[in-house]
Amino acid sequence: MTLAGCSGGDSDSADTSGPDDTNAAVVTVDGADPTLPEPTTTTTAPPEVVPVGQRWAPGQSLHNTGRTDNGRHRFVQAAGATWFLSTKFNGVAIYRSTDGATWTAADVGPTTPGESLWINDMAEGPDGRLAAIATRGTRCDSVIDNGDGTQYVGFCRGQAAAVLLSDDSGATWRRIEPPAMAPPGDSSVRPVSIIATDTGFVAAGTVAGPDWHARLWSSPDGENWTLDREVRGASPYASAEQLITDGSTMVLVLSDHPCASPRVSTPGWVLGADWVEWPRVFSGTSTADLAPLAVGSHPFVRDLDISNCDVLGSLETISAVDLTHPGMTGMVVGGVITLLEDPRPTEADSAADEADDEEAEITSGRRRITQLVDGEWNLTEIDGVQSALKGDRPAQLIDVDGTPGIFETSDSGFADTTPAPILPDGDGGWAQDAPEHAIIGDQIVAASWVGGALVAATATTTDPWADSVLASEPASISLWASQETSGPRPPCELAPGVVCTFADLTQSPGYPDFAGIDLTGADLAFADFGDADMTGANFSGARLWGATSSQDFSADGANFTGARAQDVDLRSSIGADFTMANLSWSTVYDASDATFAGAVIERASLTLNSLANLAGVPLANARITLLPPASGPYEVSLAGLDLTDARIAAPFDGPVLKVLSLEGATLANTSLDRVDLTAIDPATIDLSQLDVWDELSLCPDGLPPDNLPIGTCVRA
Repeated sequence: MTLAGCSGGDSDSADTSGPDDTNAAVVTVDGADPTLPEPTTTTTAPPEVVPVGQRWAPGQSLHNTGRTDNGRHRFVQAAGATWFLSTKFNGVAIYRSTDGATWTAADVGPTTPGESLWINDMAEGPDGRLAAIATRGTRCDSVIDNGDGTQYVGFCRGQAAAVLLSDDSGATWRRIEPPAMAPPGDSSVRPVSIIATDTGFVAAGTVAGPDWHARLWSSPDGENWTLDREVRGASPYASAEQLITDGSTMVLVLSDHPCASPRVSTPGWVLGADWVEWPRVFSGTSTADLAPLAVGSHPFVRDLDISNCDVLGSLETISAVDLTHPGMTGMVVGGVITLLEDPRPTEADSAADEADDEEAEITSGRRRITQLVDGEWNLTEIDGVQSALKGDRPAQLIDVDGTPGIFETSDSGFADTTPAPILPDGDGGWAQDAPEHAIIGDQIVAASWVGGALVAATATTTDPWADSVLASEPASISLWASQETSGPRPPCELAPGVVCTFADLTQSPGYPDFAGIDLTGADLAFADFGDADMTGANFSGARLWGATSSQDFSADGANFTGARAQDVDLRSSIGADFTMANLSWSTVYDASDATFAGAVIERASLTLNSLANLAGVPLANARITLLPPASGPYEVSLAGLDLTDARIAAPFDGPVLKVLSLEGATLANTSLDRVDLTAIDPATIDLSQLDVWDELSLCPDGLPPDNLPIGTCVRA
């Protein structure tokens, strides 16, 4: 029962009833007051869950290494932590984490001048000692000092094994070179794996040389090593790929090379031109009883149907054979030995590829995983994933809280790569959902599941868009992480130095009015500026890789001094300052009266009102559109300019641009579009080096070019 309209309290209390409420109390028996409107209930839907793998955030930036070292990084689980084993030019880098967010570098000691070193694997022994197996490169060429105690080294003709040991939980490491692992003769030894057993350690590697074969070594303490046995396949040559144990069973993945012809090359011993591999699986309880599994006893073991190695005369043929006999990688997942077959094309993959059906390629693929459970190899096939034929898809097993997952990538650009992990969906299946955005990196070099999050390591060169990059060019190694979250992505709070990669700035506070905003040193790579007004903004020193804008965007008068603005899309940038900015591969729709002193515009497309704005800036490989003046003649002199692979054009909907002179200009694969060349003396230039576009263009003889649309002024 509810009593309404009474003030309550003593007679001196304030009267809170309405002016006509005297004797107006209403008693109801159902708790509702018929004089009031019906109550309403508002239900707020919970924020939508964003699963792991869909939203990524930049993590720790670790170190620099050589850009050619992208195959020398991996995550391992040992001693209750996750370890990232990496290279730092000719040395190694080891990081430890227990949560995936904070990574602590270990002291790995100095590098050896003139040599290289990279870690292949790590394990914790029964006494708690950590041991890592590494490859030491010797007889290396192209040694360049980096000034920080490291060196860039080129190809190393020799390789040998080294072991790194730690007795303080990985804080510090020392290196030994066991005599038992020394290369025989002029061969090399290339270690691949190390495992812990109840009696110590076992390591696997390959002797690369005239007698190409696998070897296994054992040690009770990681310090003293013995050659246990040589392992050979059915063909004359074989390589160890990986050694795995679950504590009771030992598995060796080996590759036979039935058509190989070992020889010495620039990087040392190689298998020759016909490197087709026949994967095999050995199983046992120790190194002594490891034996190859027969065809039919393991889902990935099959006969190699090559009767004549002469068929392997082309890369296409070798690739076709490799696709039908894929290799495999493995790890222990939830205490179970697990092997992942390299992606193999399905019939649906081939059909989608033939039809160029990109939508079908998203789900036409299949991945195959096999696990050793109670002595039997159980096969799991995961359907509905991306095609094995769509791009380069190195696949890596990951342990998702005891269930197998697969880390792959899909599309990649110059500086961004899209993760495409295949993760357990919680209902006994797997899902490969498209992420919200890519992550920054020329390559994703390794991935792992750490503390409920997916962590990926990327390698990014200083300028991913550079046409020519030295092998010694450094690449930065950084980490990205994805974990389950909910709701929309938080908006970017714009400020100097802010990191808002892949941000949608249309959701930022204050949008679209960002005039005069200070974004000095900000990282806005691949951000969407929308129609923001950034007139007079300060982007000096900012990273703007791949940023885009919409039709009404303005950066008029903005300061881009020293900005890394490769592959950006900027609308109006009238009067902007691009001094020392890198604009390679970018498009600027109106840069009239802008300043470009010291800027890089290789492969950029710029629209401006005068070539004088580009004085002193190399024009080779640039695309320049010159706007007509408000009044006066529409003409330009190209005398003395290097126009190699350059394009000079008038707007497609405007008048024809008159070229006054090409005297002394360097012409090589040069394009001129919508131009009048009647002022040019054809005897002073090589017309064969000019492509003249558009039917309104005029050649030196006053006639339109022949063979349009890519026309020529060379008359037949």
